[in-house]
Amino acid sequence: MLLTLHSYILRELLKNFLLSVLTLTTVFTLGGGLYNSIRHEGVGPADLFNVLPMLLPIAVTYTMPISALFAVTMLYGRLAADNEFVACRAAGINIHWLFTPAILLAVVVTVVSLFSMNVLIPSAMREIKFYAKRNLRDIAFHKLRQAGYVDYNHVGSGNRYVLTAQSVRDVRDGALVEKGFPPPNNFVRYFWVDSPCFLWIDPDERLRRWAVAEGGLCQFDTRDDEVKLTLYVRNARDFEAGRSATLIRSQKIGPIPAPFPFPVKPNMVGLNTLLRWREAPWEAPELADDIESLQVGMRVFDIFTEMGTRLEAGQPILLTDLDNNRYTIRSPKVRAADRSLRIFEVELERTVPDQTRPIRILAPRGQIRVGLNPDGLLSAAVELESEGETSVAEYNPRAADYNKPIPKDAYATPELLLPAELVDGIPAPTRANVIDDTHPLGNEMLDAQREKLQFGLQRLKRKVMGEFHGRLSFALSNLVTILMGAILGVVFRGSRALAAFGLACIPFGVAAMLILIGKQQIESSDSTLVGATVVWGGLTLVAVLDVIFMRLGVRR
Repeated sequence: MLLTLHSYILRELLKNFLLSVLTLTTVFTLGGGLYNSIRHEGVGPADLFNVLPMLLPIAVTYTMPISALFAVTMLYGRLAADNEFVACRAAGINIHWLFTPAILLAVVVTVVSLFSMNVLIPSAMREIKFYAKRNLRDIAFHKLRQAGYVDYNHVGSGNRYVLTAQSVRDVRDGALVEKGFPPPNNFVRYFWVDSPCFLWIDPDERLRRWAVAEGGLCQFDTRDDEVKLTLYVRNARDFEAGRSATLIRSQKIGPIPAPFPFPVKPNMVGLNTLLRWREAPWEAPELADDIESLQVGMRVFDIFTEMGTRLEAGQPILLTDLDNNRYTIRSPKVRAADRSLRIFEVELERTVPDQTRPIRILAPRGQIRVGLNPDGLLSAAVELESEGETSVAEYNPRAADYNKPIPKDAYATPELLLPAELVDGIPAPTRANVIDDTHPLGNEMLDAQREKLQFGLQRLKRKVMGEFHGRLSFALSNLVTILMGAILGVVFRGSRALAAFGLACIPFGVAAMLILIGKQQIESSDSTLVGATVVWGGLTLVAVLDVIFMRLGVRR
């Protein structure tokens, strides 16, 4: 009999729950923020069907708890109003067992919420960003058509770029190919604007440059990480504030690089990845570049130290350029600087294969710089300079008199390759050593860089812990808040079912608010104890109230 009763309650619960989820999700997406957002961004309603599958996991995750709360409150209120609890008690059934379907629904919502927050939502957010990048042309097209302008703030420089147009329209692919433009595809797309006006505004909100034209072709190139915008205008007038005005029959403006950042943040990955980032922070994209930069800097400093030791011991440093010319450096006095190795009383010999004697250069001082070349290999460059009345002296075998120096103010070598035995003898520090701040680096610049990295590391750990506590507590809050809704439905039965639902929303809202406050406290404080206490203390309080109301209110 109890199994039959549970099946009946669970069946009714699921019907009410699914109907509520469907209704709230529809209102939340189609009738609420989604439509207003796409209209504000200038995206056409046709794009709704492409964006909707990406937003549904997010919408369903946050509508399920309130839908389950509404379903249990209304159903258990109706059961109490129909005296089903009185009948069960008269039949000798423990009425507390009637809450098993509500608890089962709460467990299902909890499991689905955990799965969605750790798998579905991160995947959906990544898809949304990729979709926005791929359809940046359409976003700009519809915004120009509806609002008449598009603007872009460059994060690095602080410059602002604004493009206005009287009208906008598509361009035939064949016409573009005939004009010599790359054919449109998934990454390169175009549209035509009539009477465009391009504005360049500096960080101080001053108009630096502007151009007006009869018409223009906008090209969007999304093949790289940066979205490149190029504007080809016809019969244009180009103005530079306070300097010049130019009449041009045709002009190319750009390409203007618009970085389209796609950082993988903690809220876009699962719990397993979050915990892995906590143990191995160099795997986190927001710290990977800083760790790699410090790793290279530490290795370069070690190379400087070894170079300085050899030079002071009277051993020359042999380097070669890309044309296989050899450079021999001697310097009895050296000093390690922040970004280079300072050398004094320098003697540099450049040996060219087709010359019998080397080019010999003497300088009072100079520096050796080491860094990564575009191929990712360590390379060096030597810069020599004069000091006071002592200039750089070059002894060149091609001169009329080899023994007569040619005075120069400075001398710089091209890119030089470090000797393999030097590079291989100084391995790169491990990433674990890079973030270990127990040992000073002996270099003020590297110490400051590591201090900044440690700040980012601690911030990442706080974000990870905040996400961990926030997601887990949000999912587990369904267990106590949904049960509270069922209990209040029984207590405030009959015509007061809506009042019971309203009262059930109070602990639900309080728990959600405490979760947000505690999560923010964890992310902003070095200690997670206070924030974790706020997060889990609220849920514990609701659980205690569940027990009290279950024993007193339901029994009555």
